[in-house]
Amino acid sequence: MTGVPAMRAALAITGVIAGAAYYLLIEEEVLRSAPVEVQRAVVYFAIALFPAFGLMAGPLPPRRAGAAALALATLCVGLVTWTGLRFPAAAGAADGLLDPTGEGLIIAPFIGFVAVLIPVVTAALQARGGWRDYGRLIPLIWIAATKSLISLLFLILFWSIYFLSDALLQLAGVEVLDDLFDVDPSVFVISGGVIGLSLAVTCELEEVITTLLKLVLRLLRLLLVPVAVVLSVFVGAVILQGLDEVFSSRSAAATMMSMAAGTLVLIAAALNFHDREAATHPAIRWTIRILGLVLPVVAGIALYALWIRVAQYGWTPQRLLGVLCGLVILGFVLPVTLFALRAAPGWQARTLSGFVAALIGTLALTGLWFTPLLNAQAIAAASQLARFQDKLPDADYDLWPLARQWGAPGRAALEELKAMDLSPALRTRIATIEGAETRYSASREIGDTRREDAWATLQESLPVRPAGARLPDFAAIEAIQTYRFNLEHYVRSCDEAPRPPACAAVQGDFLPATPGLEWMLISQSAGRSWMSATLLYRDQDGAWQASGIATDHVEAQSQSLIPQILSGAYEIAPPRMQSLQIGPVRLSPKSERGE
Repeated sequence: MTGVPAMRAALAITGVIAGAAYYLLIEEEVLRSAPVEVQRAVVYFAIALFPAFGLMAGPLPPRRAGAAALALATLCVGLVTWTGLRFPAAAGAADGLLDPTGEGLIIAPFIGFVAVLIPVVTAALQARGGWRDYGRLIPLIWIAATKSLISLLFLILFWSIYFLSDALLQLAGVEVLDDLFDVDPSVFVISGGVIGLSLAVTCELEEVITTLLKLVLRLLRLLLVPVAVVLSVFVGAVILQGLDEVFSSRSAAATMMSMAAGTLVLIAAALNFHDREAATHPAIRWTIRILGLVLPVVAGIALYALWIRVAQYGWTPQRLLGVLCGLVILGFVLPVTLFALRAAPGWQARTLSGFVAALIGTLALTGLWFTPLLNAQAIAAASQLARFQDKLPDADYDLWPLARQWGAPGRAALEELKAMDLSPALRTRIATIEGAETRYSASREIGDTRREDAWATLQESLPVRPAGARLPDFAAIEAIQTYRFNLEHYVRSCDEAPRPPACAAVQGDFLPATPGLEWMLISQSAGRSWMSATLLYRDQDGAWQASGIATDHVEAQSQSLIPQILSGAYEIAPPRMQSLQIGPVRLSPKSERGE
């Protein structure tokens, strides 16, 4: 076969092989007996090789594309293997095949690295110096993205028709498609073949793809003006109101960086690829200049928000990755800002050349992410250890990442931490984390220990009435779920304003139909702006339970409740309503106060 049939066959077979490989390596784990490093290298090799060949086989001859994809995958796997050495197999349950960090800090940068490297390598092989030619590289990026999107949409369409056809055949009692779907590797193999075939078809219709891409870029260009208005309003609001409102959201930095990155995509769409096509509408030109002034502000605020988190809580791999993403965004914003400050002839070419330079810089920075020169886990572990040496409270530390997520650097920092003069409670927390199978089980066990300590504190410090009464032991109330009874809330409220007292507990027969006496715990802020109460009672089996309390909050805010309780100015009052009893069924009115 030659020409079109050969290309279709090559990419379809490649897709089938890719689907089978992903199934065997990821689902069946055929290499489970091999060392983790070998398994990870093979899986990442497959992840890089097949997409690289599928996207290069059109712009390059198939054999050359295959050799380039092989070299690209080998390079990328070498970097991932280097990174994997930070996570020895004996480190514990957090070690995963695809991403031993458990947080996507290897697989996500890897996919981004491969996605950017494919068009760069393609442009370099098409012509000498093609990797730095914006007129060649940027169209390849857009075309690769368009082909990938078309292939995924075609895959969705294929499976929609497949399931509809299966439903139609089953009406006649024919279940061949259903039986085929139930064969384990079929979904992977068929999906791979469909994607490979659709990529081959897109390679045959380069002119159609280019025309479609022009349509997409023109549609994206329509969004540029409204986005510029939104960003300008945001920057103006920040200037007038300050940053307090912005920083009140924990996701502020991610939101601002996402908006800045999306805006840069729109700017790239608005700029044509060749100088001869560079005449753009004046409105677009001035919009880009405005964005060149506001985008540095948005990206700068995002980085400042991240820096505040780092200053408060130290480095983590996620924060380091966020800062690097912010720097990358600033690298792409810089050419736009230079145009905004100096709109000389040829600005489109200079801006696009600046984008290419920023893209190559991003590749270099991502490559460093996988090397010891930018070891995120070592940086984070050293930062958290330094925070502890500053003698911050124990509660400020999340020790799980040191023990189970940050590999050898985290373990080394934890061992150094254990050699310090630690409180018994902190040593217990470390031992619990080291012995737990999952983060949830560790958090639950540590939380139970903290609840017991909190209850002991309440037993010692919580004023009770009648005097001499004693709260039940922790073993009695241990099974009460946290969301029903927040012990830490009462500990904090008792500590915040001891004079006058901010909390109290009253024992009484609040539920005559249940056995024994109940406890009502009440807390009220010093300014009476809020109050809360919890009832502890025994159910029919004698087990302690907790429930909320219905009250008139307006009336409660007008009274200093705790001093009155402690002075004895209270009574156990009967209910204000009666019920209708019909055999075992009781019908009770529901008042506006929820009683």
